Amino acid sequence: MKKLTTLIFISFAFVVSSQESIHKKDSTEIEEFIKKSVDYRRKFKLDSSIIFSTRAIELAREKKQTELLGRALMREGITYYEKTNYDTALEKYNEAIVCFEKVKDTSSIASTYANLGSLHSQQNKLKEAMTYFFKAIDLYKKLDSPKREIISLFNISLISFRQKLYDQSAEYCYEIQKIIKENNFGTYLNTNIENQLGNIFYTDGNLEKATYHFERTLQFSKEKKDIRRQVLSLVNLGAIYLDTNQLNKAEKSYKEALDIMNSIEATLAEKAVVYIGLGDTYYKKKQYNKAISFTNKGLEQAKSQKQTEFERDANKVLAKIYAATKSYKNAYNHVSDFKILADSLSNNSTTALVKDIETKYQTQQKENKILKLENESQLQEIKLQKSSFNTKLSFAGLLLVLISGLFWIHRRKKQQQLDLLQTSIKSTEEEKRRIGRELHDGIASNLIKLSHKTEVNNVALSHELLDSYNEIRGLSHQLNNTSIEGELFINRLLDVFPEDTDSQKFDQQVSPISLSLIEPYSTHSFRIIQELIANNIKYADANHTNVSIKLDNNLLSIVYKDDGKGVKKIKKGNGLKNIEDRITLMNGSFNIETEENDGFKIIISIPYNS
Repeated sequence: MKKLTTLIFISFAFVVSSQESIHKKDSTEIEEFIKKSVDYRRKFKLDSSIIFSTRAIELAREKKQTELLGRALMREGITYYEKTNYDTALEKYNEAIVCFEKVKDTSSIASTYANLGSLHSQQNKLKEAMTYFFKAIDLYKKLDSPKREIISLFNISLISFRQKLYDQSAEYCYEIQKIIKENNFGTYLNTNIENQLGNIFYTDGNLEKATYHFERTLQFSKEKKDIRRQVLSLVNLGAIYLDTNQLNKAEKSYKEALDIMNSIEATLAEKAVVYIGLGDTYYKKKQYNKAISFTNKGLEQAKSQKQTEFERDANKVLAKIYAATKSYKNAYNHVSDFKILADSLSNNSTTALVKDIETKYQTQQKENKILKLENESQLQEIKLQKSSFNTKLSFAGLLLVLISGLFWIHRRKKQQQLDLLQTSIKSTEEEKRRIGRELHDGIASNLIKLSHKTEVNNVALSHELLDSYNEIRGLSHQLNNTSIEGELFINRLLDVFPEDTDSQKFDQQVSPISLSLIEPYSTHSFRIIQELIANNIKYADANHTNVSIKLDNNLLSIVYKDDGKGVKKIKKGNGLKNIEDRITLMNGSFNIETEENDGFKIIISIPYNS
């Protein structure tokens, strides 16, 4: 009897052990499919990602692995979200939540709620988005996951800002600050939040609070030694102090910004703004010589950087200064330049300034002539001169019309050149899309069919065919670059980067990480980076390549740098010409730094009008 009991126990243990082994093997296979799906999605091979996530879902259903089924469904939902197939993504997320609720996986439920919030926000369904983000936050609090809670809170703050609910947006920022302080997450996030608060209050017209938060941004950026953020904070503060007539503070802020910029080699785009701000400050302080000196520096800087808006502002300030010193001829010249640059005056104060200076200039001319009249004969002479003056005035008017006509012709010719350039680039984009579609619908389609047909008899060949399909699919995706307006730029940017190897590393930074550009900035920026990476692969022979794109205070900056061969003399081939054309269409500027065997660097600055 004892032997029989032992035998039954051993048999039972063997059966249980075998079942656990089979269960573990199934789980491993499903997890492997999910891992491959995620890897392909990160490489932006989205169709391949869906193939493996679908296999994981089918196997998880068959083996009744509920938790893994939920994970596979959520991953597939993210892939469809990136393909902008929002209806299918919503369906997958909802199925995933059902699975996670069955196994009581609170963490995964919270993550799926956050994904649903992003999905609805992308579709501009802001009320639904807020609801899901709040659901995620409730669960993150229960899970004691403050960093994930902060991300959802920041998304809610951004949605409130989009709805112009500035007080509400600020409250969420304050709550984030409280969480950061309680958890000792450091000052970097504080810098971003303070800057966001400054933008909120500046947009809402609350200059006192905007000043407070920009001052804190300056404090944190100094601690982090963030030069660019320091300069931007000082410029923002200088503008506020100037608007509120705190002239000593304005002077101090602008001078500190200027000292920082003079201490580094790079020429920041804000240098012209600082010079003009100092000029305007000294104008209000009635220190006119200093005002003229600094404003002229700002005008020269704006001209050298082709910053038309700042050039216009410098002429306006110079006109005010010369008018205040009764040098009406100089004032009139700068007003004329301002009128040309501004193209048309759009506000009453500017119109009043122009008329006032014109009147004073003409009055001064008449007064000077009258003062020269010492007797009646001179008065008689002035009468005779009137007809001559009228003739000259008519001639001057005719000359002014002629100059205006020539300027209009020049401007129209330039516009025609820009239109031609725009048409050329548009045609190129359409041809790329056509080739991309042909690759996808023809060769890629045949390869995937062959891969499925050979999978049973020759697995290795099937995998090679699948890899070839993925390469062609990736090329097709790059060529068939549909509009990415509203899409996270990081999603499309990663598509152009090759995989790292032992000898080659590719890094990229996008700031903010949630950067989303409108057209035409999105397509032009993407194509510029794509061209730079293509040239890198062909010619650079670089070990390390870095690309950063940053949007800050309506300035879009793209910086590309590698440690490759560089060039002794820059030759403008088709690639560089295409890059220059796209920058021109966005009214931007660029600077190239390169030497033979010393790498290649290009800095692109584009005024961004959202």
